[in-house]
Amino acid sequence: MNSVKGPLNPAKQELQTSQPRLSQAATDELLISQGSHKSSLAKLQLDELLSEVRPDWAQRTALVQKTLVRLKEIIEGIPHHAAESPFEAEKRLKKAGVTIPFPFPRPAKDVKYKLEYFPPSDINVVGNLALRIGSKVNGANLIDLAITLPSQAFQEKDYLNHRYFHKRAYFVAQFAAAIKHVAKDQFEVAFTLQDDVELQTCIIITPGKSASEDFAQSKARIRIIPAVPDSTFSLDKTNISRNCVRPKGGDDPIFEPTPFYNSCLRCEASVTPYLGYLNKALKTCEALRDACLLGATWLHQRGYDSPVCCGGIGPHEWALVSALLLEGGGPKNRPMFSPRYNSYQLFKGVLQLLASRDLRDPLVIGPLSGEIPRSSSPILYDARRGVNVLFKMNPWSYSLIRHDAQATLEASNDKLIDNFESTFIARLDNPPLRFDQLAHVDLPLEGSLQDKRQALRKLHEVLVKGFNDRTRFVNLQYPAIKSWNLNRSLPTPSGIKVEIGLLLDPENVNRVVDRGPTAEDKEEAEEFRKFWGEKAELRRFRDGTISESLVWSETGHQSIVHQILAVLLSHHFGLPPSAISLVGDQVLRDVEIEPAQQSFQTIIDTFQTFSSKLHALEGLPLAIRSLSAVDEQLRFSSLLDPLKSSRPADIIIQFEGSSRWPDALTAIQRTKIAFLTKIGDLLESADEPLSTRVGLENTHSDLLNVAYLDVFSPNGVLFRLRIHHEREQTLLERQLQDKDIHGRTREEIAQALATYKRDYVHSPRHTQAIRALCTRFPALSSTIRLVKKWICSHLLSSFFTPELLELFAAQVFLRPQPWTIPTTPFTAFLRVLHLISKWDWASTPLILDFSNGDEMSPTDIANITTTFQARRKIDPAMNNIVLFVASNLDPSGIVWTQNSQPPKVVATRLTALARASISAIKDKNAPEFDIRSLFQSPLTHFDFLLHINPAILQQYLPSSSSNALLTKRSSKFKNLQLTHLTPPSHDPETIDFNPISLYINDLQKSFDPSVVLFFHNANGGNVIAGLWNPRTVGETTKEFRVRLGWSSIPIASDTDQGDDKDLVAVNKKAMVAEMVALGEGIVEKVTVLRE
Repeated sequence: MNSVKGPLNPAKQELQTSQPRLSQAATDELLISQGSHKSSLAKLQLDELLSEVRPDWAQRTALVQKTLVRLKEIIEGIPHHAAESPFEAEKRLKKAGVTIPFPFPRPAKDVKYKLEYFPPSDINVVGNLALRIGSKVNGANLIDLAITLPSQAFQEKDYLNHRYFHKRAYFVAQFAAAIKHVAKDQFEVAFTLQDDVELQTCIIITPGKSASEDFAQSKARIRIIPAVPDSTFSLDKTNISRNCVRPKGGDDPIFEPTPFYNSCLRCEASVTPYLGYLNKALKTCEALRDACLLGATWLHQRGYDSPVCCGGIGPHEWALVSALLLEGGGPKNRPMFSPRYNSYQLFKGVLQLLASRDLRDPLVIGPLSGEIPRSSSPILYDARRGVNVLFKMNPWSYSLIRHDAQATLEASNDKLIDNFESTFIARLDNPPLRFDQLAHVDLPLEGSLQDKRQALRKLHEVLVKGFNDRTRFVNLQYPAIKSWNLNRSLPTPSGIKVEIGLLLDPENVNRVVDRGPTAEDKEEAEEFRKFWGEKAELRRFRDGTISESLVWSETGHQSIVHQILAVLLSHHFGLPPSAISLVGDQVLRDVEIEPAQQSFQTIIDTFQTFSSKLHALEGLPLAIRSLSAVDEQLRFSSLLDPLKSSRPADIIIQFEGSSRWPDALTAIQRTKIAFLTKIGDLLESADEPLSTRVGLENTHSDLLNVAYLDVFSPNGVLFRLRIHHEREQTLLERQLQDKDIHGRTREEIAQALATYKRDYVHSPRHTQAIRALCTRFPALSSTIRLVKKWICSHLLSSFFTPELLELFAAQVFLRPQPWTIPTTPFTAFLRVLHLISKWDWASTPLILDFSNGDEMSPTDIANITTTFQARRKIDPAMNNIVLFVASNLDPSGIVWTQNSQPPKVVATRLTALARASISAIKDKNAPEFDIRSLFQSPLTHFDFLLHINPAILQQYLPSSSSNALLTKRSSKFKNLQLTHLTPPSHDPETIDFNPISLYINDLQKSFDPSVVLFFHNANGGNVIAGLWNPRTVGETTKEFRVRLGWSSIPIASDTDQGDDKDLVAVNKKAMVAEMVALGEGIVEKVTVLRE
């Protein structure tokens, strides 16, 4: 026992053992060699983690020692008080400013039993401090002081009908009154619920105005919890299979068991026995204490704790489960765990129990006469003490922790990626990241806290039954009951703010028709109609059967999930649809992105038809080998609706090999022009002619592709063909190997080779991979569009290639750990932001595995990591490669990020914006959170703004930009406004013509990035923001030299100092004037934000 007598030092409670065995270090070494740890690195990580989360128990004990002794003296000094009725006791204590916190139902005035105070039989420190099993992040500051109430205060049948809990509340009020009277200024005293259980009120003590320095410094909260000797009530009469709440004449066997009530009773009688039991287990198994620390950390990172509202499982429950499994739980009730297990094995063993064993079928530890039936809540039953150690877990919290345990085990078994951080370090309790759909409702309730618990269970049962196979599980989250003043009675809720978290099944969630029982099954049909109300209807199906059914709308403003939720809450709880708030529902509409799934399918179908036409052409000099899509419009990922965009979809055409191709790059480009012209002529003369046009590009270079063919389809789809000839790569590599070529020419060749590989090798692979993923994961397409919208909204679109953003979005589907694959675009989008916010791109590569079935080998991962490390050594300042994003399709990791795309300052801003967005989601009140705020970027961070002429925006604004922006800037004449909403006419002069984009390109060529960076929203932004480089522009003066790289102005030298150098300063005004002159007709005005 840890009785508070004199100095308090739980460390001295340790029991000595004479059983010889290996030391923990030797055992760990042996287990590493046997493969119990994934690697020795994992053990080092665990050791470091344990050292970080393990509290300094000696220091904490010293800080609260005197306070605990003082409370013990006060409680022991309370004199005996004669028996009195509950009404008389409450009246007396109210005069002392204390209201007895009777649980519901309160004792009636005519009850026959009396309340009599006897001094406690024992006072012990229990829980985390006594056992040293809590961590710094979970439970270290909460100290439990158990007051064992004497047996003579209770009668034999006080376990019935709340009589024990009424007497318990009386003792709690007596303790509170004494502490308030004796040490009013030393302590802040309040009532609270013990672990959010309405039957168990207790006292919470915090430092008061004149508290001791040590107690104030400890930041501890002392919880005074009553307990009773384990022999007070019969174990047989209070086990979870019996009924202890019954009306008069309660021996009728038809009464249902009261497992929650009974578990509360047995928990009261097991406080002191469990202290000794866990102390013994901690000595028997040397690694148990560290295993409990790992468990406490894992629970905390996922939001679990002992209170019912936090899942009902915390460090204490984890320790009890671990200790009981060292005693039994295995086959033939043998121990499931060996005392020789190390801490990680014990931790993983508990996870495996939670993940694989359905504890709704009771797991009994110890001898038990009879059987315990299956329950909706988990049961891990300690038969010797009659306690279900998981009695505070609800059906939804158990489903959630099973899911989390399964996800952790899957991640830990991944041989390629170290998932230590996702298991123990990352906070995973942010609901918008955790669930596919979040809903917030105010559930009306008039009654007691027990009624609240029953209402929540009913809500969960209704939602689980209503969503059926559309969800994997339904979670409920609600706020805990806060502590209250001593002069107030136990609070009664007037309503519950419930957060409903849904993990959806992607295969069934969007099903339009639900088929119920047939009309012949009258009982089931009647139950179906009773459950669904007016929504149920009889329908005849194609197979001839007439069945009850539910039909949901696909085209309305509400998703199917929202519709189902509205029907269930309206029919069963009387809530109007307006009372339901869904986070992220119809997120594309909220951020003004047009739905384009049908448009994507149309353009892909058109591409397939066009491909067939090309292959069927007769008269080509060479046969077509392949036709490859390389455009974001053809992989479901363009931000703009492809049918409303004037930008063509790029296609690569490759012919069969032939010796007739020329062997010079310039001649090859001319041959391409001839081929494209021939293709255009054949298409225009076909049975179903298509309009075509040959165009030129890159005319300044003989190394790059110079020609393309635009093809106009009748349905408005525009394709742009380029020819891929493999010989170009060989010729470029040959020139690059010529050691006589130096300087700028060599750089141009290297750049041309990189461009060739990007456009003709990697782009087709990337498009094929992303298109396949969008088909495999329906939410990926909208996720990519959200990410691109977010990037554009923060004026970063010119720094990131579309392919790079698509890789970011794909990663959360390819490697979703520690979560599961997201089902809704908004959840996936937030996880992309989370990925960006946590990615240390300076020291870690991002690796994607597109292989379907054959995973990348450890050698592949090691090779990519080696390549990344080599590039960082070559370019430690990250002047060329900042983000390294590799995959099995691109082991080099630089195809989409080379040439400082993005530069380091922009990558830093990207991380900062992602972190701010995730923080906003976490901190703000979710029901009132406006998703659109994530897509709004402050302009005050920039140095100057170039405002774009509204007339230019009106004429060339992307058609998929926000309708609000269009309406604001469009003509006042209705007929002219409509012209902006019609599909593009494909005027050859305006195809892919965007003067704002061309202007930004000119700015970037004219002004070196080391001087100024330009930011713009390519999706209809009305400003171009500029940011001066403080390292270049921030210097006051600099010595003049040729080719400074920026406009300068002379500065008079200090002749007194003998300085005759020609000094100059940056001429910002002149450079801004040059920018305006360069954009004449485009720039309307300039705003300088910072000089």
